[in-house]
Amino acid sequence: MKQIDKSAFVLEKLRAAEVNPDEVAVFEAIALNTRPVRKKHPIFKDAVANRALLEEMAQSVNSESRPLQMMHDSSVLPAGRVVYGEVRDVLGGSELRVIFTVDKSNPELVALVENGTVDQVSVNVL
Repeated sequence: MKQIDKSAFVLEKLRAAEVNPDEVAVFEAIALNTRPVRKKHPIFKDAVANRALLEEMAQSVNSESRPLQMMHDSSVLPAGRVVYGEVRDVLGGSELRVIFTVDKSNPELVALVENGTVDQVSVNVL
């Protein structure tokens, strides 16, 4: 994943989330899609997120940014913020695209995302 440009659109989303653009690296990712969930656990067998769920998630993050936690570990401070979500139609379904930040005070984490060592995201949804 490479950092995305801080376009006027991105700057607007950062300001709306009260994020200082100079202090963060900004990335875009697919947070969730309508393909079958890959997690190997009986509760997720044949599970698929529908478009309505993706739209609700986008609406939620667009109404209030969400903390970016590493490895679902809420016992530590967030590493950044998820500041925008948008559902897009793609071949075979839909996907939730998000714009997220990583605080530049964590240069090692920025580098891990930037160089592709960390190249996937996970969501925590009830």
